[in-house]
Amino acid sequence: MGFPMCLNLIKAGMKVVATTRSSCHLEAIAEDGAKTVESPREVVQKTDIFIIMVANTSAVEAVSTR
Repeated sequence: MGFPMCLNLIKAGMKVVATTRSSCHLEAIAEDGAKTVESPREVVQKTDIFIIMVANTSAVEAVSTR
């Protein structure tokens, strides 16, 4: 779900800084114009607003500790 949302944000003219647990999606989103980084921590450091798109609570916990 996060990949299509990133594409929609880019198409709407937004600057997107992204990271993901699936490297194939990260490469694809970079090709579409997103700046990619290695960790959620870097996203937070480089943005004023961030969106976490994961499946469940355990995924939120895993992402938030990286």
